[in-house]
Amino acid sequence: MSIAELAYIIRKEGAYHNSPLPFLGEVSSVDPLKIKTHGIELDDDQFYIVQETEFRVGQTVILFPMPKGKFVAMRVIE
Repeated sequence: MSIAELAYIIRKEGAYHNSPLPFLGEVSSVDPLKIKTHGIELDDDQFYIVQETEFRVGQTVILFPMPKGKFVAMRVIE
């Protein structure tokens, strides 16, 4: 087995066993709800809301990556 093959296996297993870390975003629109993070804007079909929450433009949210490119969005209490 080559070093490259071993590195590939280690990365693949690491990605499977270590879930991605959550990160912060900012509400950029409330109707429709949009959240901006890392220079991109997520539309309301790209995330799930944990509970009925009133979001405000400029409000900080925490995003948890999920499979298939979706996110769980939660309001940050400041």
